Amino acid sequence: MDFVFALVLRLGTLVMQAIGSIEIVLRSVMSRAGIDGRMQAIILVGVFVLCVVAALRVFGGLLRFLIVVFLILLLVHALVPGLRVAGVVPT
Repeated sequence: MDFVFALVLRLGTLVMQAIGSIEIVLRSVMSRAGIDGRMQAIILVGVFVLCVVAALRVFGGLLRFLIVVFLILLLVHALVPGLRVAGVVPT
């Protein structure tokens, strides 16, 4: 059971790193285009909503649920970028 949990945890970490990288690229492109922070957050929320709709249409079952959970985490990260989990040291 520990192996399965570790595998799911690693997969989740990989997905969140990919999402974070995409967010950084989108924010840098929007910054270079002259879009301020609040508008960037609004645009990222729009991208989030589109991703949730796409995940609900394309994937099914447990995978759909996991994707929606990860996208909600992306939304929280986009709206509150300085948020840290207690006891977790950022790498």
